[in-house]
Amino acid sequence: MFIQHIIKILELFLCINYLHSFKRAPRHNVLSYYKTMNNVYLADPYNHNTTYRIYVAGVTITIDIPASVAKTSDIVNWKVINFDKAELMFVHNNIPQILINQKTIKNMKYSDTNPLTGSIIALGDNEALHVPTIINPQFDSQNSVWNYLELLRFDAKNMLVETIEKLPWLFADDWKYVSEWKMTDYFHHEDKLYLLIVRALKDEFILGGIKREISIIRLCLNKGSRLISTATEIHYTRPLFINLRIGEVLFDLDAKTLPNEIMLLVQIISPKNDFFYYRRHYIKSFSQLFDTSGMECSKNDATMTSNRLRWHLRSRRKCDRFSYSPCGINNKYYITAYDIINIVIDDYTGFENNKSSNILYPINISLLYYLHTFDQSKSLVCYKYMGLTCELIFDPQTFKPENDWGERFFLNQRPLLSFIVAKGSEEISRSPLVYKCHNIKNCKDCIMFGLFFDCIWSNSACIYDNQTKNKNIVALNKCFRIVDFSPSIFNSSSSNILKVTLDDLPAINKAEEIIIKAGPNNYCPIIKIDKKVISCIMDISESGKFQIEAHVVNDAFADVSVVSAVSINMAHIIASDNKTTIVIIILTVVINACLLLVYIAYKKGQFKRMTQFVESKRSTELVDKRKAPKRFVKSLTLSSQVIRPAKTIKATEPIRANRPAKAMKPKKSSKPNRPPRKLKKSWSSLPSLSKHLYLSKESHPL
Repeated sequence: MFIQHIIKILELFLCINYLHSFKRAPRHNVLSYYKTMNNVYLADPYNHNTTYRIYVAGVTITIDIPASVAKTSDIVNWKVINFDKAELMFVHNNIPQILINQKTIKNMKYSDTNPLTGSIIALGDNEALHVPTIINPQFDSQNSVWNYLELLRFDAKNMLVETIEKLPWLFADDWKYVSEWKMTDYFHHEDKLYLLIVRALKDEFILGGIKREISIIRLCLNKGSRLISTATEIHYTRPLFINLRIGEVLFDLDAKTLPNEIMLLVQIISPKNDFFYYRRHYIKSFSQLFDTSGMECSKNDATMTSNRLRWHLRSRRKCDRFSYSPCGINNKYYITAYDIINIVIDDYTGFENNKSSNILYPINISLLYYLHTFDQSKSLVCYKYMGLTCELIFDPQTFKPENDWGERFFLNQRPLLSFIVAKGSEEISRSPLVYKCHNIKNCKDCIMFGLFFDCIWSNSACIYDNQTKNKNIVALNKCFRIVDFSPSIFNSSSSNILKVTLDDLPAINKAEEIIIKAGPNNYCPIIKIDKKVISCIMDISESGKFQIEAHVVNDAFADVSVVSAVSINMAHIIASDNKTTIVIIILTVVINACLLLVYIAYKKGQFKRMTQFVESKRSTELVDKRKAPKRFVKSLTLSSQVIRPAKTIKATEPIRANRPAKAMKPKKSSKPNRPPRKLKKSWSSLPSLSKHLYLSKESHPL
């Protein structure tokens, strides 16, 4: 049984390790909460030399890359995968590369036969999602086999990029039906990743035979390397897509409505590329649509809306019964496809009013989307979110003809501005971005989020202030204060129930929490809030006189400020000096006791087996001894026919040596023969021995 328990414990540890592989989604900073426009920008855009900042999945590093190694116009276009300065891996011009010791760039091997052709989304942990761009206008079978989605792992040691999970062809003849597949935008929200796909499919039932549609694929980031196995999608088309081509499609996000409502900015282009215009498409109940798709199709109900992707690509409808759960892992790529053609609203002008005043993400961060290049002599579109002034100071007429200014602008996170880089002269042109701080209506959000944009709380208003400031000072005792706390003395013998009274308590959303502490090592693990009074049990670890601190922290972002309040008076804390020693002693005793029990159980099993073996051998010897006198009596009887002393005969009278041979047979008894009383225990233990050996065999499978 002991061995069985050990096996169960090992299985538990393996299960914990398996669950740990399902990592949580990375915490992004404020500007990259929805998406990362570019993860390389300039450390000092006004006096740029060779210093850059790189942002990957919530982590920002500063690195120096000499101009002799790479040009600025190339570096800002890198899609960086990790943040190791000694071995910086990235993708540039669809080629995976590695920067070694900030001096040498080498190409990395890619395990797939097809080259990288599409968008790369860095996920952290040396992993990235690749959405290949598929262009197959002639439906040509000679084109190489592609994947719709690929999860890549970059190995710096072996200089190798391998595909660890993929969404392959759903049928061997997908090339007959897919003409175009391209990701135009994406965003992540909490633990979900949404991919915006524009595709063209063969459809013999419509005019022209080509169906153009917009698809949104949802992936669950908390499933680690099984990310693609959680895919499910929604899609729609429009009659005007038959004759007009879909250009860029972008997510238009509003923090107050996510994830329930989104809008899409759709660019419609004429067949000859001589004109284009934009439509805004509104989708309500956005997050629920993906699970609705899965639930309907899992019941084997192929309706006008629910379908499987493999059949939708062929303009057919079919669902197969399977077990569906939100963000569940699907090993057979049963990707459901939900048609929302009747749900999408065209030419929508704005989001619905949101009555909630306490939202997770109070700021509409400005992300710049530039849809066209300068050399096309078309209007440069600067699409901005509410809350940010986007000043276009770029004049295409003043650009030098020999300079190629590229196809897009870049977002500089610190300092906040947008910039472009000329490939010819490496000239940098900048556009300042100023956040409208007055859009933030409360103190907590102004400090927590607004400090990133140089906003401060002053005179009951959130205002812009670009002066250099200390975040810790600006965020302290601004939004609330500690007016009282009790008791003033804490020791290990008391109950240590702390009550903190605030002058005001800000609204707390699901991503935020209040932390109460005194000094660096005395915390309240669990708190209870009653209006403006916070109660908790203080976990005392360090002695001294400390101020009581209250902090409001946000776990959803990597770089937001902490809103704090500190008491004026000190709390006297007396911690037990031998607390650590006692803990160590207790742990030592527990560990030694466990080891002793293991040793005793092991030795007991060995001793029991040895005892049973010895007793079994002893029983055999005693049986042999019991048989031995009979042989002696027989020999004695033969000799007594010659010499028969009277005493000997009397002494051996029960033997009756002078009887006929047939009288010497043992007398039959109605009772079965029993072993001697002394051997009874040994014999009775043999069945348990065989049982024990049987159990041991079960516990040690071959």
